[in-house]
Amino acid sequence: MRLRQFKYNRVTVFFSWLRFLLLKGFYKKIIIGASGRGLRGYLKTEGKYFDVLRKDHWEQVSNLSSIVAEGVWEHLIDPQLATTYAYCQLDYGGELVIAVPGHTEDISRMAEFGHLWHFEEEQLIDMFRLAGFKKVEILVSDSRIKYSCRECLIIRGIR
Repeated sequence: MRLRQFKYNRVTVFFSWLRFLLLKGFYKKIIIGASGRGLRGYLKTEGKYFDVLRKDHWEQVSNLSSIVAEGVWEHLIDPQLATTYAYCQLDYGGELVIAVPGHTEDISRMAEFGHLWHFEEEQLIDMFRLAGFKKVEILVSDSRIKYSCRECLIIRGIR
């Protein structure tokens, strides 16, 4: 009798591992686009495995208490869609915290790094409210954010 070999790609393995950890209750918090950086109690995700613009990827995670994204939203084709998907996967009282380059950053320099968006505070607040967040606030700082820009905008939405 021959055993069948199954071929798994990295994304399939990643989601199997992610579902296992979330179902077992090990993690209720994720970092989007961690780039190797971690926070205690947070599950790291990478863009090559977890695409924030794909609904089927978001459906693999649910009942989250916290989502942190640093330096991700300004690179997205549709940041409103990603914000809405994130909102849908949060528990009541859960939070989405994102950090984007601030308005003092040189726009031409930002384009060199693949930034598609240059957000203002009002745009971020509107984006969060449109996604369904009831409480939205601009933060001066957050211990979870280690942003390298001189100044960044940090916004927090609570479901």
